[in-house]
Amino acid sequence: MIAGTNRYYKYSKTSEAKFRQLLKAFAMDFSASDTARLTGLSVRSTNSIFLKIRARIARYCEIHSPGKLKWMNPILAQLELEASGAVVLVAKPLYLA
Repeated sequence: MIAGTNRYYKYSKTSEAKFRQLLKAFAMDFSASDTARLTGLSVRSTNSIFLKIRARIARYCEIHSPGKLKWMNPILAQLELEASGAVVLVAKPLYLA
Protein backbone atom coordinates (compact mmCIF):
# COMPACT_ATOMS: atom_id res chain seq x y z
CA MET A 1 0.00 0.00 0.00
CA ILE A 2 1.24 3.49 -0.85
CA ALA A 3 1.90 5.70 2.16
CA GLY A 4 -0.86 8.22 2.80
CA THR A 5 -3.63 6.36 0.97
CA ASN A 6 -6.90 5.33 2.53
CA ARG A 7 -8.73 2.55 0.72
CA TYR A 8 -11.93 3.19 2.72
CA TYR A 9 -12.26 6.91 2.04
CA LYS A 10 -10.83 8.31 -1.21
CA TYR A 11 -8.89 11.58 -1.25
CA SER A 12 -8.85 11.68 2.54
CA LYS A 13 -6.01 13.02 4.63
CA THR A 14 -7.18 10.70 7.40
CA SER A 15 -5.14 7.52 7.77
CA GLU A 16 -6.78 4.10 7.53
CA ALA A 17 -6.10 3.47 11.20
CA LYS A 18 -7.82 6.73 12.22
CA PHE A 19 -10.73 5.98 9.90
CA ARG A 20 -11.17 2.49 11.38
CA GLN A 21 -11.07 4.04 14.85
CA LEU A 22 -13.69 6.59 13.78
CA LEU A 23 -15.87 3.86 12.22
CA LYS A 24 -15.69 1.81 15.41
CA ALA A 25 -16.81 4.84 17.44
CA PHE A 26 -19.67 5.40 14.95
CA ALA A 27 -20.77 1.79 15.38
CA MET A 28 -20.68 2.20 19.16
CA ASP A 29 -22.96 5.28 18.78
CA PHE A 30 -20.49 7.85 20.14
CA SER A 31 -21.22 11.51 19.44
CA ALA A 32 -19.11 13.38 16.90
CA SER A 33 -17.46 15.47 19.62
CA ASP A 34 -16.58 12.40 21.72
CA THR A 35 -15.20 10.64 18.64
CA ALA A 36 -13.18 13.72 17.70
CA ARG A 37 -11.63 13.77 21.16
CA LEU A 38 -10.78 10.06 20.97
CA THR A 39 -9.32 10.13 17.44
CA GLY A 40 -7.66 13.54 17.48
CA LEU A 41 -9.63 14.71 14.42
CA SER A 42 -11.61 17.94 14.35
CA VAL A 43 -15.30 17.85 15.23
CA ARG A 44 -16.07 19.28 11.79
CA SER A 45 -14.22 16.44 10.01
CA THR A 46 -15.75 13.82 12.27
CA ASN A 47 -19.27 15.16 11.74
CA SER A 48 -18.75 15.29 7.97
CA ILE A 49 -17.60 11.67 7.87
CA PHE A 50 -20.48 10.58 10.13
CA LEU A 51 -22.99 12.23 7.79
CA LYS A 52 -21.43 10.49 4.78
CA ILE A 53 -21.56 7.13 6.56
CA ARG A 54 -25.24 7.65 7.42
CA ALA A 55 -26.05 8.60 3.82
CA ARG A 56 -24.20 5.53 2.56
CA ILE A 57 -26.12 3.26 4.95
CA ALA A 58 -29.45 4.81 3.89
CA ARG A 59 -28.57 4.36 0.21
CA TYR A 60 -27.58 0.72 0.82
CA CYS A 61 -30.84 0.04 2.69
CA GLU A 62 -32.89 1.64 -0.08
CA ILE A 63 -31.20 -0.44 -2.77
CA HIS A 64 -31.42 -3.75 -0.92
CA SER A 65 -34.93 -3.34 0.49
CA PRO A 66 -36.77 -0.97 -1.87
CA GLY A 67 -39.94 0.46 -0.42
CA LYS A 68 -39.42 -0.76 3.13
CA LEU A 69 -37.36 2.25 4.21
CA LYS A 70 -39.92 4.65 2.79
CA TRP A 71 -42.88 2.96 4.47
CA MET A 72 -41.20 2.72 7.86
CA ASN A 73 -40.16 6.38 8.01
CA PRO A 74 -43.15 8.74 8.49
CA ILE A 75 -41.08 11.73 7.34
CA LEU A 76 -40.67 10.17 3.88
CA ALA A 77 -44.31 9.15 3.53
CA GLN A 78 -47.40 11.24 2.97
CA LEU A 79 -51.08 10.58 3.56
CA GLU A 80 -53.35 11.06 0.57
CA LEU A 81 -57.11 10.99 0.31
CA GLU A 82 -58.54 8.77 -2.40
CA ALA A 83 -61.76 9.53 -4.30
CA SER A 84 -63.56 6.86 -2.24
CA GLY A 85 -62.68 8.74 0.94
CA ALA A 86 -60.09 6.21 2.14
CA VAL A 87 -56.81 7.53 3.48
CA VAL A 88 -53.79 5.95 1.80
CA LEU A 89 -50.12 6.12 2.79
CA VAL A 90 -48.01 6.99 -0.25
CA ALA A 91 -44.21 6.79 -0.20
CA LYS A 92 -42.26 9.70 -1.63
CA PRO A 93 -38.90 9.00 -3.33
CA LEU A 94 -35.76 9.34 -1.22
CA TYR A 95 -32.92 11.18 -2.93
CA LEU A 96 -29.49 11.38 -1.32
CA ALA A 97 -26.69 13.46 -2.72
